[in-house]
Amino acid sequence: MSLESHNIIELDLTQLEMLSDDDPEFMEQILEMISEQSPEVIQDMKTQFSQKEFMNVKKTAHKYKSSVNILGNPVMTRILKELEDEATKGEDEGKIGALVQEFEQVCTSLVQQIDLELARLREAA
Repeated sequence: MSLESHNIIELDLTQLEMLSDDDPEFMEQILEMISEQSPEVIQDMKTQFSQKEFMNVKKTAHKYKSSVNILGNPVMTRILKELEDEATKGEDEGKIGALVQEFEQVCTSLVQQIDLELARLREAA
């Protein structure tokens, strides 16, 4: 899947707002954490894939999915679930590689949207 199909990654912060009890400072902390961790997660996953450490790809995808589910983005959730499933099987290296690449593209776009949301929260403060 090309980046063009994921140009705008939607965030649905309803769950985060409920969890934070609409506390903008708490929301900002969570969003900052995800934004800061994401490049490292991308690099870890790419390294794990290149070293054919598919169970580590699965673990990384699962852990990151737990963090980003709060953002309400079904595209990211689907990619991470597929990565977990395919890495568990470890049978189709091409498919795993394509999912890692798609994850990188969507995650990069997601971070851009998170950063926009952070700027909005900071302006409102």
